[in-house]
Amino acid sequence: MYRPSPVSAIILLVFAFSSPESVVANNNNYRFSIAQSLNNFDSRTVSSWSGGGGSIANLANSTGHPFSGRPYGSGDRSTIYGSRAYGSGYPQWSYPVSDPTSVAGRGFPYGVWPIPWAGDYAGSGEYGAESVDIFRPGGVMVQVPLKSGPDRWNASSLEETYWIIGDRDSIISIMASMVDWCHAEPIWPDTFNPAESAIGVAGDATGQGVRLHPGNILQYYRASTFALAHPAYNNSYAYFPLNTSTLLTHDQSTPLNNVMKYSAWLRCINETIANALPILDDGPPSDNNSIGLAFILVLTVVCSIISTYLCILAPRLILRGNCLMRIRQIPYKKEAALARRNITFDFQNYP
Repeated sequence: MYRPSPVSAIILLVFAFSSPESVVANNNNYRFSIAQSLNNFDSRTVSSWSGGGGSIANLANSTGHPFSGRPYGSGDRSTIYGSRAYGSGYPQWSYPVSDPTSVAGRGFPYGVWPIPWAGDYAGSGEYGAESVDIFRPGGVMVQVPLKSGPDRWNASSLEETYWIIGDRDSIISIMASMVDWCHAEPIWPDTFNPAESAIGVAGDATGQGVRLHPGNILQYYRASTFALAHPAYNNSYAYFPLNTSTLLTHDQSTPLNNVMKYSAWLRCINETIANALPILDDGPPSDNNSIGLAFILVLTVVCSIISTYLCILAPRLILRGNCLMRIRQIPYKKEAALARRNITFDFQNYP
């Protein structure tokens, strides 16, 4: 009878432990990693439905990184909302803002960078230079229209088509939740190309190609790294001199029209972003993978000594148990995020 070698058993067991990750990643629990250092390959995980939080760290002083030494981390789900002001949404206890009119030089409480507007608007130019785009956490900046599914919200196709702006990975993640939770049409994003002035550019019949400007923003999230917009909304407070004299809270901005203000579709969008938008997890990746690998090695040796049958059956049992454990964690993360809704929603007071 064939008896697998220890090396073969190790490969089989490693495969058993790695497979569930790809299965679970498709269950609205999207994750992506961002590298923080090339000295020790330190990285952090950004995931949807995460509670965030944790301590503040500093980006390693790596040669060539545009933002070496800046602080990052500690932003949690309860501080996810900003206002309609660019530069809003930074956790005040950990990232106090000395100059509310500029985002230049600030740290990254959620690990990702602020939206880069045209013309160095409010100091955003340093986040939009081509020379730094290859470093951007979550990938290139993109935008995508949100259209209600047919007959779901009684929302007109044009008047209530909203846009979201953010890094590629965050947009793809939140789109999965929009389709699942708000029954939005599944639409792939296109490149974010902001308007050069306060006059935007209309898109084509499919909603692609719209060029937005800061006055179009209905709501910023996650320290102004993600935004919800509408081309027909124009916030006069977003431009000089009002943008330098107010904090653009919701009572210091041009009011929404009644269609937007009372839209159940818009409310679903807003709440889903607040609950599911990927944010930096609490702390660095755990050492569970290393512990698990050591356990695999020990178990493999035991399996090879005891019997062939144990070596064949154990990976299947481990695979099933590990996969079920991870899949069960997803509803818990969603329930925890929903439990925080009262905190964020009271803080937001939207619209």
